[in-house]
Amino acid sequence: MIRLLNIEDFDALVDVMSRSFRDYPVMQWVGSGARSEYDPANHELNRFFVRARFVRGEVPIGYWHGGVLAGGALVSRPDWKGDYPDLEKERKELWSMLGPDAKARYLAFGRASDFFSTYGPHQHLNMLGVLPGYQGQGIARSLVARVEQLARETPETSGVSLTTEDPRNISLYEHLGYTCIGERPVGLEGEKPSFTTWGFYKSLM
Repeated sequence: MIRLLNIEDFDALVDVMSRSFRDYPVMQWVGSGARSEYDPANHELNRFFVRARFVRGEVPIGYWHGGVLAGGALVSRPDWKGDYPDLEKERKELWSMLGPDAKARYLAFGRASDFFSTYGPHQHLNMLGVLPGYQGQGIARSLVARVEQLARETPETSGVSLTTEDPRNISLYEHLGYTCIGERPVGLEGEKPSFTTWGFYKSLM
């Protein structure tokens, strides 16, 4: 069953994202620059990402299976920009905990994955995670479909954008009607790139 999540689902959603993205290139790369061990860094990053959705009033989407939150999607609204003092305080605390190297790596990823600045208002699928034991059952496709439904229900929304850093996902998103609008290497300046990010967009007009 798919439904919109609320703050009571916070811990379960953080667990889904932390476990789903534990071996993901972005998390491993950013986490490798953290002061703490990798697993705590991965958890704290995902905790902040989930927290940001609720602070901004962006409603995460969850897939429940037998009482277990098996998958989730974090989505940014077209009008998400604004001042969120509490969130900025938590962001500073996060980077203070993880250290300047982790922050530099995350910012480098953000610059490389900014494919959509020239697009009109649209929903951005930030993260799509499915617990390892539930993968391969069509949950990801169902979540993407619900994100697209949310976009259609949002006024002045032209489509859905996303990025992936796992080449195995490329064919999935293309099959779901997304167009690859570019790819870029990700790395710190002066260093060999560590992985590649691909940008995808689907118009719903």
